[in-house]
Amino acid sequence: MFDDSTGDDFLKACSNLNNMMVTKGQIDASANVLNLGCGNGTTAIWLSGNRNWHVTGVDLSGVRVQNAQNARARLDQAAQEKLAFEEASAADLPFDDASFTRLWSQAVSTTYRKGIRA
Repeated sequence: MFDDSTGDDFLKACSNLNNMMVTKGQIDASANVLNLGCGNGTTAIWLSGNRNWHVTGVDLSGVRVQNAQNARARLDQAAQEKLAFEEASAADLPFDDASFTRLWSQAVSTTYRKGIRA
């Protein structure tokens, strides 16, 4: 969310949007979040690090998931324990029902594999 504090800085605007979503969603520190369409893991890492949440990121792109896993590997052990990344489709998630307390998804164009119907 761009405002006077961000100027034209896209990353600052993203941080503003994340903070607004956290506030409006009334999400507390006990959250276990599924980040659907996690891409390179930037938002999942931010959510985990700045909010102390357990976050599992899911994306269709194996390349993006590998990038996220590489970024996770550069974090300290405590931070790594709160993060996971998996390649998966939103239509066929590899998790048990009620595994997460919150769903986080933003700036996602598609999270379904072709041929799978929701």
